[in-house]
Amino acid sequence: MSNIYSYKNTILILIFLLTNSLFAQNDSLNQVKAQPPFETIEYVSQIISNLNLPEEKVANLPNENITFNLSFFVSNEGKVNNVRIKNDNYELNSYFENAMKSLPNWIPAKINGENKSSREQLVISVKLKADEETKALPEIGLRKFNQELISKIFKDVESLDGQDLIFRVTFIVEEDGSLTNIKIVESNSPLYHSEIVRVIKSMPKWNPARENGIPVRSTFSMPVRIIFEK
Repeated sequence: MSNIYSYKNTILILIFLLTNSLFAQNDSLNQVKAQPPFETIEYVSQIISNLNLPEEKVANLPNENITFNLSFFVSNEGKVNNVRIKNDNYELNSYFENAMKSLPNWIPAKINGENKSSREQLVISVKLKADEETKALPEIGLRKFNQELISKIFKDVESLDGQDLIFRVTFIVEEDGSLTNIKIVESNSPLYHSEIVRVIKSMPKWNPARENGIPVRSTFSMPVRIIFEK
């Protein structure tokens, strides 16, 4: 699977146009337009979720919204076929067609109570490529950071009556790699909280998280366990 956005994390700008050439011919008929099997937004979301684009396709997509102007036929049984993307610059026609055919049938158009085939149009503007993100990490590497952190704390604390020192620390990695808002959120010994915070503040800077190459603030949570010899 590709790194395509799930629809819940995607900004969708929808223009939903249902046009039926049969209806334009005679306005006096009792006409009902074809309808998708779900609400419009849900239907479009299901299409996007079922595209199953390969990695090489996603890699060639721009990191921005793309507008797809789709036309297709809905048969008198509600089946979708002959899907076409106008100006298919990214060669995604077959993926959209397969996705739409995998979904439940439409409710077909009707004229005087009789099911009729119709031509429909769907315009979707959607971002298919996920933002490139990298997580914040210590400049010296996470394993070495943990080792140095444990080593420094170990030198400054005493055995807890034969117990190990267990805690979870959270902090913010700023855009410049500095660590701020350091908090001990779980611990079996509040006595050493201030010392743990002091040691973490003394550690080397981190490489900040990045989104599309731009440094951003991020939150990091890390469990630590210091084992004292019994």
